[in-house]
Amino acid sequence: MPDYGGRADIFVGFYEIGLRALRDGGRLGFICADRWMRNAYGKDLRQLVASQYAVDAAIVMHDVDAFEEPVSAYPAVTILRAGEQGPALIADTTKDFNEHTATNLVNWFQSGDTQPLRRTGLSAAWLPHWFTTAAGWPTGSPDSLALVAALEERFPLIENVGCKVGIGLASGADQVYVVKDATVAEPDRMLPLVMRRDLRNGSVDYSGHYLVNPWTKDGLADLDDYPKLKA
Repeated sequence: MPDYGGRADIFVGFYEIGLRALRDGGRLGFICADRWMRNAYGKDLRQLVASQYAVDAAIVMHDVDAFEEPVSAYPAVTILRAGEQGPALIADTTKDFNEHTATNLVNWFQSGDTQPLRRTGLSAAWLPHWFTTAAGWPTGSPDSLALVAALEERFPLIENVGCKVGIGLASGADQVYVVKDATVAEPDRMLPLVMRRDLRNGSVDYSGHYLVNPWTKDGLADLDDYPKLKA
């Protein structure tokens, strides 16, 4: 199973074997933890789905007792198909989701109604397509995900235009490396740093912070060349 690796849950292997057993147009439906859609261990499986299969539906059921006995597993129902990707159903449920609401969801799904569905314990919407990136698939309300999918249709992925999104600064000693005095080290060791609070108003309101950067393109800076940095 080439898509099973790292610290993956065993269900990843069931997904892969099930998908590869499908005939053209065949569907695979599982209810299990949705962590493979987000975590690193699911990257290869997400890539397999995005490149060779289609997501017909994803129904998140984190607060619902989806099994006969309570299980803390962040469950979701996913319906995958061997075929070209088309519109995809995304739904989110709450603890009030029940058999009656599930029937409403099935009827709405089969009717082809493109308007979002709102019921007690349920919100659902159609995405124009599923997400094509192998990075963690977005999470959020159906309305938010529909917007993300629409933007993905209109614009390139941010990682494809020279940008990189990370978790933020991880210096290990911010009190040393994050400063407001631009003279504590040589000018080419000082990087202007935009903080989270600088973006609160929707634009950059620079607060004057700098990152003391000990790295050059060749590795760590030679402190003999940077006496202020060394000090």
